[in-house]
Amino acid sequence: MSLEPIREAFAMYYKSYSSLIFVPEIEKREFMFIDFQGTVKRHMTIKSIEELRSKLERETPLHSYYSVALYENPSAKDMSSKGIESAELLFDIDADLLEVSCRKEHDHWRCENCGRRGMWPPPEECPDCGSKRIRSFKWICPICLEAAKREAFRLMDFLSSDIGIDQEHVLIAYTGNRGYHIRVREKRAMSLDKVSRREIADLISGTDLAAVTFVESGGGVSIPRVGEGGWRGRFSNLLLSILEGNPPSWVDHKTADYLRSIPGIEEALLKGKKLHNIGSKAIRVLRKLVIKMGEEEGVKIDVEVTSDPHRFTRIPNSLHGKSGLRAVTLTPLELDSFEPLAMATGLKGRSIKVKITEPVPEFELGGSTFGPFDAGIEIRLPIDAAAFIILKDRGIPI
Repeated sequence: MSLEPIREAFAMYYKSYSSLIFVPEIEKREFMFIDFQGTVKRHMTIKSIEELRSKLERETPLHSYYSVALYENPSAKDMSSKGIESAELLFDIDADLLEVSCRKEHDHWRCENCGRRGMWPPPEECPDCGSKRIRSFKWICPICLEAAKREAFRLMDFLSSDIGIDQEHVLIAYTGNRGYHIRVREKRAMSLDKVSRREIADLISGTDLAAVTFVESGGGVSIPRVGEGGWRGRFSNLLLSILEGNPPSWVDHKTADYLRSIPGIEEALLKGKKLHNIGSKAIRVLRKLVIKMGEEEGVKIDVEVTSDPHRFTRIPNSLHGKSGLRAVTLTPLELDSFEPLAMATGLKGRSIKVKITEPVPEFELGGSTFGPFDAGIEIRLPIDAAAFIILKDRGIPI
């Protein structure tokens, strides 16, 4: 399949809007590009914004990235020779990590052996022919993008309350596809090593909370008191909501009823008194609730991304090669009203004819509505809508 019409549209975009491209401390960044043939080019140094803009206009990559790290020698092929000076603390929020009901409506799978299709989630093997050659087709819609936005705000709340990071040190960027990159440029955060970054990722995601430090036994049982900060405060507020009959939906009725029956638990929460003679079962139930709280209430981030100071993020206002949408940098205030499918479009030019190869749900892009389209039909579409379908592997240009 030739993506030449899409490449031409990308080229027109960069020629028209290269002035929007900006990367701070550009001479210390490593750059990586993926072209329309899938070739990856990295370990590249770019000395100026003008050079970067010229490169995008001239070479028209499908994907464009720069490192969150600042290096002494960004072009060194060996990571140990780059000489890392510092690195922004990066968080990746993607709709794939969230439990969004819309996936069952717009994501589907196809068996590469017999052609059987079905809606999300994909099976391990085809129910018709037993083949494990199952291919998934993802989509994005306002529902999953709104869920990603909510998670971004939750992350910023955690950064402020648990880590002490002011919003002035936080940069937000819509990736151009399924989520957001949040970067912390505060001096202390940028100096963190890999171990410390992993600790922060685990803290924010609620991974491996030490339940024994929340529910301490010995001379009575101590639990967090209402008014404490961080995860301890979240746990005391959770217990209080259960006692008051307003638990979150993930707490089952049996557990809630049992916790309400523990003698002295309300006084322990409100006055900090120890619990006595509650038995080992109560301790187990309380500690199990701590772990469950971390799983349910932790921010859904990719912990591997945050842990690694050598990661890449997308160049602001570059185009995403799986959607044709712009990677848009935002302030917290701008994020609140940001609607990606309406506000992140950038491709202009002639309409092109597309053959639909996979079912396409109804979608809105740039203020217009398209679809739904059945597989097999041929239709002429504006370049932004055509690119959106083609780059999501649901159609081919003809």
